[in-house]
Amino acid sequence: MTCSVELESKLSREHLRALQETVKQSTTATSERVSQTHAKKFNQLLSNMKRGRSPPVVDKEKWVVNVSQRTLSPVEITALEKGFNFSIAPKKIPVAKILSSVENGIFSLNQSAKDTIRVSIANILKNCKVPASINIPKAQKTALLNLRKDESVKVLPADKGRSIVVMDSDEYKEKGAVLLNDTKTYLKLTDKRLNPTSSVEKDLNKILLKIKNESNDTAPQISPNLYRKLQCSNSNPASFYGLPKIHKPGRPLRPITSSIGSPTYAVSKYLVSVLSALRKNTYTVQNSSVFT
Repeated sequence: MTCSVELESKLSREHLRALQETVKQSTTATSERVSQTHAKKFNQLLSNMKRGRSPPVVDKEKWVVNVSQRTLSPVEITALEKGFNFSIAPKKIPVAKILSSVENGIFSLNQSAKDTIRVSIANILKNCKVPASINIPKAQKTALLNLRKDESVKVLPADKGRSIVVMDSDEYKEKGAVLLNDTKTYLKLTDKRLNPTSSVEKDLNKILLKIKNESNDTAPQISPNLYRKLQCSNSNPASFYGLPKIHKPGRPLRPITSSIGSPTYAVSKYLVSVLSALRKNTYTVQNSSVFT
């Protein structure tokens, strides 16, 4: 069953028409915005060429900011300049990891769609080959491994921009402790029995089961497959870390809470996909430039 057919079976004509109109408006607005951005960049390049201006010089010194006591070698700096999005070519295809990700993605599809996708992925994996050329010199790869093993420093992305920050581990821990010691914001649990993770997990599963068992005149609120996907077990508390604000005096940390693996992560991720179409309204501001 395709997505459009499934929506027609679950939504009224009025709601389906409203959803289609919302999606159309969002798609048109996004397309126009991207086209305008590309046209503006292209016209700016043409204008600079006509005026004889040289292209902007890239300042690589800002790509890696070393505030630690460790002196970075030129090879280490060059390796770090590749950024966190750089991926080292694997020595062999990670078949198990790919298959696991695919199975997770097709979890809620019907059996026929699952089999079709599995056959396609199997054919792709059968014919794919490891890249013939290495995309990083051995010296740079060794440098990255040495940095990873060095427990005296932390390699972090900056809070703003794409800079990579090398910071002493002691400084990172001290500044993180300052944030966590704020009793107005955080509460330290001295007893494992007070950890709310298990109770939140239990309550959420009860709510999901109740929604699954409830149904309207046409269909259940959530399908059995979606129920199993949103169910949580063996959850972990949200993890805390900080990103250095190198543009501010003293380089304070911006506190970040990662909810990956927490009880409500799967439900939150699903709700984002459901509610994202509602963000396009007169009361939503994407950024400061849109606001002005």
